[in-house]
Amino acid sequence: MTVDHGDTACKTPDAAQYIDKTWAHSLAKGFGSPAAHERSRESMRTRC
Repeated sequence: MTVDHGDTACKTPDAAQYIDKTWAHSLAKGFGSPAAHERSRESMRTRC
């Protein structure tokens, strides 16, 4: 797949590598999945 970013220096990360990195990070933090990790975060509405 090719993504046209126009005349910029932007790059699109490899999806498989990004997903693996996300899972590894969540598991290292003690969560069963990236979704569980996200659900543990405080709601944006209560942060402000």
